[in-house]
Amino acid sequence: MRRLWIVAPVVLIAVGQAVAVQAQYGLYGAPDPIRPPTAPAVRTVQPAVQPQAPTQPVAQPVLVYQAYPVAGAGQQAGYPVAGQASAPKPTVIPSPAPSPTYVAPSYPTTTRPVQVPMVAMYPSQPASAMPMYAVPVAPPQYVAAEPAAAPAKVAAPSAPIEEPPLAPTPAPVPAAQPAPATASPSPSDVLRPAPQPADNLINSMLAPSAVAYPATACDTGCQTGSYYAGGCSQFDQAACGRTPAAAGCWYASAMMLVMGRDKPNGFWSSYETGNAPNQLFKTDELENAWQWGGEITFGRKFCCGCNWFGLQATYWTLSPNTSEAMVTHASGVSTPLSLYPCRIAGADARDWFDGAAAHRLRRRDEYHNVEVSLVGFRGQACEYQSVWGLDWLIGFRYFRFEEELQFASLRAGGSWHTPTHWAAIDDHITNDLYGFQIGAQADLRMTQSIKLFCTPKFGIYNNHIENTFAFYRGDGVAADTNGTYPGGYPVRSSKDQLAFLTEINLGVDWQFASNWNVRVGYRVLAATGIGLADNQVPPYIVDIPEIADIDTNGHLILHGAFVGVTYNY
Repeated sequence: MRRLWIVAPVVLIAVGQAVAVQAQYGLYGAPDPIRPPTAPAVRTVQPAVQPQAPTQPVAQPVLVYQAYPVAGAGQQAGYPVAGQASAPKPTVIPSPAPSPTYVAPSYPTTTRPVQVPMVAMYPSQPASAMPMYAVPVAPPQYVAAEPAAAPAKVAAPSAPIEEPPLAPTPAPVPAAQPAPATASPSPSDVLRPAPQPADNLINSMLAPSAVAYPATACDTGCQTGSYYAGGCSQFDQAACGRTPAAAGCWYASAMMLVMGRDKPNGFWSSYETGNAPNQLFKTDELENAWQWGGEITFGRKFCCGCNWFGLQATYWTLSPNTSEAMVTHASGVSTPLSLYPCRIAGADARDWFDGAAAHRLRRRDEYHNVEVSLVGFRGQACEYQSVWGLDWLIGFRYFRFEEELQFASLRAGGSWHTPTHWAAIDDHITNDLYGFQIGAQADLRMTQSIKLFCTPKFGIYNNHIENTFAFYRGDGVAADTNGTYPGGYPVRSSKDQLAFLTEINLGVDWQFASNWNVRVGYRVLAATGIGLADNQVPPYIVDIPEIADIDTNGHLILHGAFVGVTYNY
């Protein structure tokens, strides 16, 4: 306990001294120890050698120094101020002392140094991707090539040095060039019209070429023509004699066709005898085989420049389509058609068709087509620098569709070789369409010699229909109605009907030689207002007035491929 009373006063005295020191010196610690003043360090400043002025004035940012007093020294030090730049070089405020020596200032020893806040020194610069900082650059140091005497000290000027502004160096004047000699125009230049700007997309695609060429023999009586040149389509170089070796304005083509037709609206002809629900055959089940055919075209072109037109005639046909089907059954075959009270040579007509040994059906189709058209050609000619071409046609068309349907029956125990053993119902109808059509051919040139084409045609026609309905025995003896209706067989009638016919051809055309080209494509032809043989057979064969009234609500669709060549001569 006695030791505790001795140590406690010592600890309290030490803590009191520490608190007194903290109160005197604060958080910054003790000041620098007091030392006797010493002589300031002297640094000799050599005057900078002025470099040779460049040949072109260089704009430099200027820093204006502002005097800042320093305690304890008779000098003034310059500090840069941001945002001031106007003169080509910084203005230096010299020291009033004539000596070039500079005495470094010393801070007073009784107080802390003055804290100078940092000042941003960013000159006014235009906006750029990277900021530009104006930093004072130390004068460059020059190393002499050989030892030389030290330059004499130069006293600092008492006033700022102002340099005269540099006059801008005038831009060099280019030397006068001699005028080029005027060349005499070539014959093609004389014929070259100035191209006109296109005011829309269509005119741009069909804008005329700037090159014209001498007319050929086919242009007699027309304006100056032109033939194939580089960058133009070759499809008109054979047209109108547009090649150097062309022989004339005629052209001819031959094509091979293979086409078929759609199924007609058939009727049931046969069923199993004694089992009527077991229908055995319908007329639309007759095979519609593909038929071969041919097409020929002749034409004469009349030209006016690259816009030319022509007259052409086309004929095509298909080989007659004949199909046949035989229907038999172990129980015999009968027909759902009502034949009563018709008679053949005084006997009931049902004796030949009901409970028969066999039924035979035959169909025969035939097609003919004639066209005479005025054709206008525009767009693919070399006067029109475009990959698109559009031709037109208008003219007369005749289309004939002929069909015959025979339904024959062999009576039980009979033979087809014996004419009296079989009888037949036969309908023979023809559709003759006369009318005018319009059409076009749109071309897309893929290369100088290959193009794709689409040729739609549409016409309104008068369809003159003639129909003959016959009911007879194999030896030619006609059936009769047994006095039920006046008249007898055959029933002949005719009718005029409004019809529409549309045709479209799609394909590719390749001009493989100067006057030759080959084309391959697909054709579809559709006609409405057509009389079909299947539609002329009524359910009651005795109904002669119904037979005489021709049904014309049928349609016909032909489709198939074609390939052919065209020769210009």
